[in-house]
Amino acid sequence: MSVPGKPFVGLVAPSDKRPRSAFFGKFGSLSLIRDNFTLTTWLCFGAVIQSGLFLVLGRPAVLPALAFLAYRSLRAYAMSVGWIHDVYMDDVILKKTSAQFPNAEGEFSSKPADDEIVVFLIGTRVNHPMGLFAPGFAAVGDMFGQMAKDCDNHAEEFGFLGMTSWLNNGTRETNNEVLQVAYFRTPEGLHEFAHSKYHTNA
Repeated sequence: MSVPGKPFVGLVAPSDKRPRSAFFGKFGSLSLIRDNFTLTTWLCFGAVIQSGLFLVLGRPAVLPALAFLAYRSLRAYAMSVGWIHDVYMDDVILKKTSAQFPNAEGEFSSKPADDEIVVFLIGTRVNHPMGLFAPGFAAVGDMFGQMAKDCDNHAEEFGFLGMTSWLNNGTRETNNEVLQVAYFRTPEGLHEFAHSKYHTNA
Protein backbone atom coordinates (compact mmCIF):
# COMPACT_ATOMS: atom_id res chain seq x y z
CA MET A 1 0.00 0.00 0.00
CA SER A 2 1.12 3.59 -0.50
CA VAL A 3 0.23 7.22 0.07
CA PRO A 4 1.16 9.71 -2.67
CA GLY A 5 4.59 11.16 -2.00
CA LYS A 6 5.43 8.65 0.72
CA PRO A 7 7.39 5.39 0.52
CA PHE A 8 5.52 2.18 -0.24
CA VAL A 9 4.64 0.11 2.81
CA GLY A 10 5.29 -3.60 2.51
CA LEU A 11 2.37 -5.92 3.26
CA VAL A 12 4.66 -8.86 4.01
CA ALA A 13 7.10 -8.75 6.90
CA PRO A 14 10.77 -8.77 5.80
CA SER A 15 12.75 -11.95 6.32
CA ASP A 16 16.46 -12.66 6.73
CA LYS A 17 16.05 -15.84 4.71
CA ARG A 18 15.35 -15.68 1.00
CA PRO A 19 12.15 -17.57 0.11
CA ARG A 20 12.38 -20.32 -2.45
CA SER A 21 11.17 -19.56 -5.96
CA ALA A 22 7.48 -20.17 -6.65
CA PHE A 23 8.59 -22.39 -9.54
CA PHE A 24 9.10 -25.19 -7.01
CA GLY A 25 5.48 -25.21 -5.81
CA LYS A 26 4.21 -28.64 -4.83
CA PHE A 27 1.41 -28.81 -7.42
CA GLY A 28 3.36 -27.95 -10.59
CA SER A 29 3.89 -31.52 -11.76
CA LEU A 30 0.27 -32.48 -11.08
CA SER A 31 -0.99 -29.67 -13.30
CA LEU A 32 1.24 -30.78 -16.16
CA ILE A 33 0.16 -34.41 -15.85
CA ARG A 34 -3.51 -33.38 -15.75
CA ASP A 35 -3.03 -31.31 -18.92
CA ASN A 36 -1.24 -34.19 -20.64
CA PHE A 37 -4.50 -36.12 -21.20
CA THR A 38 -7.89 -35.08 -22.50
CA LEU A 39 -10.97 -35.10 -20.29
CA THR A 40 -12.33 -38.16 -22.10
CA THR A 41 -9.06 -40.02 -21.46
CA TRP A 42 -9.24 -39.25 -17.74
CA LEU A 43 -12.88 -40.42 -17.68
CA CYS A 44 -11.84 -43.65 -19.39
CA PHE A 45 -9.08 -44.17 -16.82
CA GLY A 46 -11.68 -43.80 -14.08
CA ALA A 47 -14.14 -46.08 -15.86
CA VAL A 48 -11.56 -48.85 -16.21
CA ILE A 49 -10.61 -48.62 -12.53
CA GLN A 50 -14.26 -48.54 -11.46
CA SER A 51 -15.08 -51.52 -13.68
CA GLY A 52 -12.21 -53.49 -12.19
CA LEU A 53 -13.40 -52.74 -8.66
CA PHE A 54 -16.95 -53.71 -9.63
CA LEU A 55 -15.76 -57.08 -10.95
CA VAL A 56 -13.94 -57.75 -7.68
CA LEU A 57 -16.27 -56.20 -5.10
CA GLY A 58 -19.62 -56.07 -6.84
CA ARG A 59 -22.09 -53.28 -6.01
CA PRO A 60 -20.14 -51.95 -2.97
CA ALA A 61 -17.48 -50.80 -5.45
CA VAL A 62 -19.53 -47.68 -6.19
CA LEU A 63 -19.45 -46.55 -2.55
CA PRO A 64 -15.92 -45.03 -2.55
CA ALA A 65 -16.71 -42.84 -5.57
CA LEU A 66 -20.05 -41.73 -4.10
CA ALA A 67 -18.47 -41.04 -0.70
CA PHE A 68 -15.64 -39.00 -2.23
CA LEU A 69 -18.04 -36.96 -4.38
CA ALA A 70 -20.28 -36.32 -1.37
CA TYR A 71 -17.28 -35.27 0.73
CA ARG A 72 -16.03 -32.83 -1.92
CA SER A 73 -19.50 -31.33 -2.37
CA LEU A 74 -20.15 -30.92 1.36
CA ARG A 75 -16.68 -29.49 1.95
CA ALA A 76 -17.11 -26.90 -0.81
CA TYR A 77 -20.52 -25.91 0.56
CA ALA A 78 -19.23 -25.68 4.13
CA MET A 79 -16.39 -23.40 3.04
CA SER A 80 -18.69 -21.21 0.94
CA VAL A 81 -21.08 -20.55 3.85
CA GLY A 82 -18.33 -20.10 6.43
CA TRP A 83 -18.81 -23.26 8.48
CA ILE A 84 -15.18 -24.27 7.99
CA HIS A 85 -12.01 -22.45 7.02
CA ASP A 86 -11.84 -21.50 3.33
CA VAL A 87 -8.42 -22.76 2.24
CA TYR A 88 -8.72 -20.88 -1.06
CA MET A 89 -8.49 -17.58 0.84
CA ASP A 90 -5.12 -18.44 2.38
CA ASP A 91 -2.49 -15.79 1.57
CA VAL A 92 -5.05 -13.63 -0.28
CA ILE A 93 -4.48 -9.89 0.22
CA LEU A 94 -7.88 -8.19 0.41
CA LYS A 95 -6.76 -4.71 -0.62
CA LYS A 96 -5.16 -2.95 -3.56
CA THR A 97 -1.54 -3.93 -3.97
CA SER A 98 1.42 -3.26 -6.22
CA ALA A 99 4.48 -5.43 -6.80
CA GLN A 100 7.50 -3.41 -5.66
CA PHE A 101 11.04 -4.58 -5.04
CA PRO A 102 12.79 -3.19 -1.96
CA ASN A 103 16.39 -2.02 -1.95
CA ALA A 104 19.26 -3.89 -0.29
CA GLU A 105 18.17 -2.53 3.11
CA GLY A 106 14.62 -3.78 2.64
CA GLU A 107 13.19 -0.28 2.19
CA PHE A 108 10.78 0.93 -0.49
CA SER A 109 10.91 4.13 -2.50
CA SER A 110 8.04 6.58 -2.91
CA LYS A 111 8.40 6.31 -6.70
CA PRO A 112 6.77 3.29 -8.38
CA ALA A 113 9.16 1.10 -10.36
CA ASP A 114 12.15 3.30 -9.56
CA ASP A 115 14.54 0.48 -10.39
CA GLU A 116 14.70 -1.81 -13.40
CA ILE A 117 14.28 -5.57 -13.37
CA VAL A 118 14.45 -8.14 -16.14
CA VAL A 119 11.41 -10.29 -16.95
CA PHE A 120 12.60 -13.30 -18.96
CA LEU A 121 9.97 -15.50 -20.63
CA ILE A 122 10.72 -19.13 -21.50
CA GLY A 123 8.01 -21.09 -23.32
CA THR A 124 7.72 -24.84 -23.85
CA ARG A 125 5.21 -27.01 -25.68
CA VAL A 126 5.25 -30.71 -26.49
CA ASN A 127 3.98 -31.48 -29.99
CA HIS A 128 4.31 -35.25 -29.69
CA PRO A 129 1.22 -37.51 -29.31
CA MET A 130 2.65 -38.90 -26.07
CA GLY A 131 2.98 -35.45 -24.52
CA LEU A 132 5.17 -35.44 -21.43
CA PHE A 133 6.02 -39.08 -22.07
CA ALA A 134 7.53 -38.37 -25.50
CA PRO A 135 11.04 -39.78 -26.01
CA GLY A 136 13.64 -37.37 -24.70
CA PHE A 137 11.25 -34.91 -23.10
CA ALA A 138 11.86 -36.16 -19.56
CA ALA A 139 15.57 -35.42 -20.00
CA VAL A 140 14.79 -31.89 -21.19
CA GLY A 141 12.50 -31.35 -18.21
CA ASP A 142 15.17 -32.61 -15.82
CA MET A 143 17.76 -30.25 -17.31
CA PHE A 144 15.44 -27.27 -17.02
CA GLY A 145 14.54 -28.20 -13.45
CA GLN A 146 18.22 -28.38 -12.58
CA MET A 147 18.83 -24.97 -14.15
CA ALA A 148 16.01 -23.54 -12.05
CA LYS A 149 17.60 -25.03 -8.92
CA ASP A 150 20.97 -23.58 -9.90
CA CYS A 151 19.40 -20.15 -10.36
CA ASP A 152 17.80 -20.42 -6.95
CA ASN A 153 20.97 -21.68 -5.27
CA HIS A 154 23.10 -18.92 -6.83
CA ALA A 155 20.53 -16.14 -6.66
CA GLU A 156 22.93 -13.55 -5.25
CA GLU A 157 25.55 -14.28 -7.90
CA PHE A 158 23.19 -13.76 -10.83
CA GLY A 159 20.66 -11.39 -9.28
CA PHE A 160 17.93 -14.03 -9.64
CA LEU A 161 14.69 -12.88 -7.99
CA GLY A 162 12.44 -15.87 -8.62
CA MET A 163 10.40 -17.74 -11.19
CA THR A 164 6.76 -18.67 -11.72
CA SER A 165 5.17 -21.20 -14.06
CA TRP A 166 2.00 -20.67 -16.11
CA LEU A 167 -0.10 -23.04 -18.21
CA ASN A 168 -1.89 -21.78 -21.33
CA ASN A 169 -5.05 -23.85 -21.18
CA GLY A 170 -6.99 -22.06 -23.91
CA THR A 171 -5.19 -23.02 -27.10
CA ARG A 172 -5.44 -26.80 -27.30
CA GLU A 173 -7.44 -29.50 -25.57
CA THR A 174 -4.28 -31.00 -24.14
CA ASN A 175 -0.48 -30.58 -24.13
CA ASN A 176 -0.70 -26.80 -23.91
CA GLU A 177 2.21 -24.38 -23.69
CA VAL A 178 3.98 -23.89 -20.38
CA LEU A 179 5.46 -20.45 -19.73
CA GLN A 180 8.21 -19.90 -17.18
CA VAL A 181 8.54 -16.27 -16.07
CA ALA A 182 11.97 -15.60 -14.55
CA TYR A 183 12.96 -12.36 -12.84
CA PHE A 184 16.50 -10.97 -12.63
CA ARG A 185 17.73 -7.72 -11.11
CA THR A 186 19.79 -6.71 -14.16
CA PRO A 187 20.36 -7.75 -17.79
CA GLU A 188 23.99 -8.35 -16.83
CA GLY A 189 22.95 -10.94 -14.25
CA LEU A 190 20.87 -12.82 -16.81
CA HIS A 191 23.75 -12.62 -19.29
CA GLU A 192 26.16 -14.03 -16.71
CA PHE A 193 23.86 -16.95 -16.00
CA ALA A 194 23.41 -17.62 -19.73
CA HIS A 195 27.19 -18.00 -20.09
CA SER A 196 27.72 -19.87 -16.84
CA LYS A 197 28.35 -23.60 -16.56
CA TYR A 198 24.86 -24.08 -15.10
CA HIS A 199 23.32 -23.06 -18.41
CA THR A 200 25.91 -24.12 -20.97
CA ASN A 201 26.14 -27.65 -19.55
CA ALA A 202 22.45 -28.12 -20.23
